[in-house]
Amino acid sequence: MENTPPSPAALQSPGPVSTHPPSPAFGTWDPALSLIDEREVARRLRCSEATVTRLRVTGALSFIRISGRLIRFREQDLSDYLTRASQQSAAA
Repeated sequence: MENTPPSPAALQSPGPVSTHPPSPAFGTWDPALSLIDEREVARRLRCSEATVTRLRVTGALSFIRISGRLIRFREQDLSDYLTRASQQSAAA
């Protein structure tokens, strides 16, 4: 048996590996696309659901209307809101 170096193809990384289960509809799961409800947003912001509603109605917090009264928020929208809010408080 010879000691031959591995081929360049064998040395290439397979790329990033997700630790999350694949989504059957889209093939892979992306945490930025996770949808959360108003109660969960209020819990994470440590505020009331009425405050989350006010943020949504005034346009401060983006949301997705699934149907009729069914409202959801993307993880990325919540993250963006927190970034904007912390920048505004730092500027004040």
